[in-house]
Amino acid sequence: MLNEMMTRVGFRNAAASYGLRHTGTLSAETIVTRPPAIVIAPESASRGAALRRRLLPTTPQAVFPRVLINCGGPTIPPALERLAAIRAGL
Repeated sequence: MLNEMMTRVGFRNAAASYGLRHTGTLSAETIVTRPPAIVIAPESASRGAALRRRLLPTTPQAVFPRVLINCGGPTIPPALERLAAIRAGL
């Protein structure tokens, strides 16, 4: 569902480019040597977010709240709105 929403607003899920089917863990080396066009993550104030900013200082990063992917139906419109806002901000 999230992949479909991303495609609908003009994003391409980079997971397949890294050999992932849906989600998974990638090494820092993989991401640094082949950075994505943008990082969309559920938080902006965590150790992971700080590490991403250090490793990918020129890669845009955006927050997509985890609550928007926890449940289907009612979260789809606000999830699409947030993804569209992120896309418009690039």
